[in-house]
Amino acid sequence: MTGAPNLVAVPDPDTFKIVPWAKRTGFILCDEYFQNGQVMPFSSRSILRQSLVELHQRGLEHIVGLEVEWYLAKLLDPMLAMADVGTSGKPGEPALVSAVEHSFQYLLESHNPEIHDLLGVLAENLVEIGLPLRSVENEGGVGQFEFTFDPIPALYE
Repeated sequence: MTGAPNLVAVPDPDTFKIVPWAKRTGFILCDEYFQNGQVMPFSSRSILRQSLVELHQRGLEHIVGLEVEWYLAKLLDPMLAMADVGTSGKPGEPALVSAVEHSFQYLLESHNPEIHDLLGVLAENLVEIGLPLRSVENEGGVGQFEFTFDPIPALYE
């Protein structure tokens, strides 16, 4: 294990996209190499490519569909005052947040108007960047949501 000293990130131009929510910002995936040209052993895209070659040799393919669960909260105070940020060996205070909707729910849509506009913006941006958004759902906790994505080939390019 040599770590990642002097790592070289080589952009893959086929993956370039303009970030929809920041029109003057681009997104691009990179492959990682050492300065001598060897592939970085923990480069996730290289590991995936090698795995896909091995699957293809067996007549198989790898299809991936994601289910991403996340929480939405309103930031009241980031707690970044010097007294709150912590010190070596002592973690700082967590940000102070509040709920954005009422009650615990599971697939309940009666509170969606409280956060519908924001969820709509998130969904539109995911679709615009090319991700195959399938559904946006409430989950069990306050402010807990789930985005599911249609299955696609494993290597996003």
